[in-house]
Amino acid sequence: FFRIPHLLDELNANFFEMAPLLFLYDTASDKDYKSRRIKEFYFVNKTIANSSKVESTN
Repeated sequence: FFRIPHLLDELNANFFEMAPLLFLYDTASDKDYKSRRIKEFYFVNKTIANSSKVESTN
């Protein structure tokens, strides 16, 4: 994702649909809640960009 800019754009546009698949909780009943918490905690509700890579791996 971080090396291919259009994939980051797609992730930002469709985070709540893609996150459950990417982070392996697509069968959870509370997918929207988990997606929202991940975005709040790791990405501080900002647009995901190359600089987000460091934030999300620390």
